[in-house]
Amino acid sequence: MPSENDDEKNKQKKHSDFKFNFATLEEVNYSALSEYFVSKVEYEELKLKFGELEKGLKKVKSKQTTSEKLIFPKKVFDELPNPIKKVIDGIKLNYEHNYPDFCCWGIRKALTIGIDIKFKKEGKENMLFDDSGEPYGLPKKIELAKQKKYLNSNLANQLRKEAKVFGDIASHDYMTKLHKEDVPSNFRLLRLALGRMYSKEK
Repeated sequence: MPSENDDEKNKQKKHSDFKFNFATLEEVNYSALSEYFVSKVEYEELKLKFGELEKGLKKVKSKQTTSEKLIFPKKVFDELPNPIKKVIDGIKLNYEHNYPDFCCWGIRKALTIGIDIKFKKEGKENMLFDDSGEPYGLPKKIELAKQKKYLNSNLANQLRKEAKVFGDIASHDYMTKLHKEDVPSNFRLLRLALGRMYSKEK
């Protein structure tokens, strides 16, 4: 005959065999749990805790998926030429309405305009054209801005690396999928570049 020790071991085994999973609690009825020594009260408490945990997880997930805001310091923004301000406003508007493609094209346009106006203000706009009078592409303009110390080397390298992503690839390959969460990193690069070129406090 089984001893009291054997009964206790069987109880412990049942407890250890029971794999509790909050995700399936709603699918488990009381009679199924009662086999594992869960009382009706304990069962109701578990369901209540499950509901609270589920709400908490949804809140955390909601915070994680909330889009990062596009921030451009007002002090720097106010020092920018009006054509650049207009494009930046357009980038933010498209970002708010979930049009990442237009955000990326806008970032490219704002950077291009920013470099063009900077060279023009310095009386060096001729440097932005090749021998046949054709304007250089953005990567070359970024390199020229670096040579003239309008951009530092590290920033220029990052901009050249990303220029294909937020510009050429996005514009010419319909298979390229741009995502809203990819926009803020390139917007930060734009903000740093324009701040470097136009901020009076460098």
